[in-house]
Amino acid sequence: MQENQVVAKFVSKSGKQVLIRSVTRSDTTQLQEVINELSLEDTYLLVSGEQFTYIEEQQFIDMICHQMLADNYIYLVAVVDGVIAGSVSVRRLIENRTRMMHVGEVGLMLRKNFRADGIGSKLLESVINEAKKMNNMRLLRLWVFESNFHAKKLYRKYGFEICGRVPDMVLYKNEYIAEELMYLSLVSGSTSDVELNE
Repeated sequence: MQENQVVAKFVSKSGKQVLIRSVTRSDTTQLQEVINELSLEDTYLLVSGEQFTYIEEQQFIDMICHQMLADNYIYLVAVVDGVIAGSVSVRRLIENRTRMMHVGEVGLMLRKNFRADGIGSKLLESVINEAKKMNNMRLLRLWVFESNFHAKKLYRKYGFEICGRVPDMVLYKNEYIAEELMYLSLVSGSTSDVELNE
């Protein structure tokens, strides 16, 4: 995927014009603001209070842009009036060599003032559609905090299913809570469509 590739345009529930496109290096400053804002909010992300420097974000975005060209990453941003409202990504599990190169890890984040407006839903729909175009991408997976009921409802809407639970996986608001693993098969009739009973 190229930088700045438009994948969707739509009107949100509240009437906002929204553009969904692939990330560009020029998004670095805004994406640094987004992740730092969400970290301070202490929302359902693995960052909590940490603040990322411009250099750290720049290195991260540069890596993503290289991996997008190699068909190993999709990183989409939702833009409203020139402001990045949120992002979604699929990262191919290349660190596992050939065993899991067909699996993509999904990540989704949305700024507080853009939630409940249909933007997160359209981001997820868009990244699933783009993931289907990736070479040999067969399965998407994600981890979700057990108490993040809104996100789980969204993921289920697009066909993700819970397939595992790890208790005390995450420290969230001074309490250890479970995290759940969800998956979506991108190919019909695969063994991942069959529930295994042991």
